[in-house]
Amino acid sequence: MALSSRLLPAAGGLRAAGLRLASTTTSLKTETEVDTSENEVVAPNFTNRNPRNLEQMALARKERGWKTTWPKRDFWHRLRLERTQHYVEAFVER
Repeated sequence: MALSSRLLPAAGGLRAAGLRLASTTTSLKTETEVDTSENEVVAPNFTNRNPRNLEQMALARKERGWKTTWPKRDFWHRLRLERTQHYVEAFVER
């Protein structure tokens, strides 16, 4: 009782300063088991909507396109530099 009466004014001062006291008791909650077999089922029909991702991870071949196109697009990102008399500009193209 004497200890709690000493802490009450101190706790009020902490609250005024914007600080809070944490509880020292813990409660143990058990989580229910979730059936993960539903999440592991793979769809029989799958459409990859981002084929570039597989190319960049080196899992799929990069399409080379038509041989008659110019300029060639055998790259993912191209750095283009334009030089003028006073400065150099750089552009990243897809």
